[in-house]
Amino acid sequence: MQPRIMKARWLLAEGRTADSLALAEAVVKAHPESPAAQFLAGQARAANADRAGAEQAFGEVLRLNPRANAAQTELARLNLSAGKSEAAVRLARDAVRTDPRILDPRLVLVRSLIARREVDQAAAELAPLLRAAPDHPTIRALHGTVLVLKGDKGSARREFEGALRKDPGQFDALVGMTGLDAESGQLDGARKRLAAQLERMPNDTRLLLLSARIDGLARDFTTAEQRLRQVITLDPAFLPAYEMLAVTFLQQRRLDEARTEFEQIAKRNPSAIEAHTLVGMIHAVQNNPSEAEKAYRRALDAGPMAPVAANNLAYMYADRNQNLEEALTLARAAAAHLKDNPKVLDTLGWVYYKSDRVDQAIPQFEQSVEHDPKNPIYHYHLGLAYAKAGDQAKARRALDEALRLNPSFAGAEDARRLLSTLRS
Repeated sequence: MQPRIMKARWLLAEGRTADSLALAEAVVKAHPESPAAQFLAGQARAANADRAGAEQAFGEVLRLNPRANAAQTELARLNLSAGKSEAAVRLARDAVRTDPRILDPRLVLVRSLIARREVDQAAAELAPLLRAAPDHPTIRALHGTVLVLKGDKGSARREFEGALRKDPGQFDALVGMTGLDAESGQLDGARKRLAAQLERMPNDTRLLLLSARIDGLARDFTTAEQRLRQVITLDPAFLPAYEMLAVTFLQQRRLDEARTEFEQIAKRNPSAIEAHTLVGMIHAVQNNPSEAEKAYRRALDAGPMAPVAANNLAYMYADRNQNLEEALTLARAAAAHLKDNPKVLDTLGWVYYKSDRVDQAIPQFEQSVEHDPKNPIYHYHLGLAYAKAGDQAKARRALDEALRLNPSFAGAEDARRLLSTLRS
């Protein structure tokens, strides 16, 4: 067993994730009671974007060995990446208690506390790490993030700079410096820094997306578009890249040109799911719902894995109170593939709401709010569901929060009318 585990780890390190997964699954099948085999399967599944499968494997490790620190840490990391910061804090604390000498779970705990905006607790957890390793790049980067949240941006910049001197690819520091540079208008410096990292890691989707955002702020839409196309090629199910690309076309007033291009790509290659999906999204932006529906249908016909098209079509149907049973099938399929995505959770909740299944809608809306608390639409939908369920106090709080976040969001007038009714 051990030589096969070592080979699977080597394949994973080489970026051959599919090969690593196939070997890891074979090892697990042969040795299902081996914590090492289950842990390897969790790593391989996570690398192949199978979050549910990874969680199941790491859970098996803990069943076999409840004090397996590495599995606790990986589960915390998975929950954090899914926006489940409360669970991430709990799991990271468990891992720290199991062995406080290990750095990784302590860093995950700090990240989880930052995600929850529990700044003082994050600072308290960082303090002993800073004393023990003041020059560690990740510790300095996280300290910089805490300082940003405390409003000390000058000190934060120094921490980010120190982290990047030690490790130019430290992602927390790159994100922090990029944010500070964008806020102060120093876009050229940010772009050069990110470009240098992309030379080292040209297929890193996180770097590509961050770079595309800064390119857009610098109004270099051509470069932003190139990076976003690359992200979609690397990860065809990455919904934010599609949305950002559609916005990029809109900013350039190139929607017609872009739609024609993707229509031609789809005509040459009918199985090009990404092209059909982008045609649908552009039609939706241009308020052509019937054409958008046709394009999404072509994406779904092109292959079983078209979760972005499934999500968007489900939302369209729910919004128009049409084909609600099919919308539910589509929304569930999208949710199964795009796990913990707030937009997909909101779509599933919206379908349940429109189907008068409010008890099933509320948990979906609550999760979408937890993952993206600054989106007024999610609070608005949650308020509608609470009101329909008869919980007026929660409905008022959700609707008030939606209007506080954006007094003119789509649906704001309806939110005000409902609030007036709830308060009368």
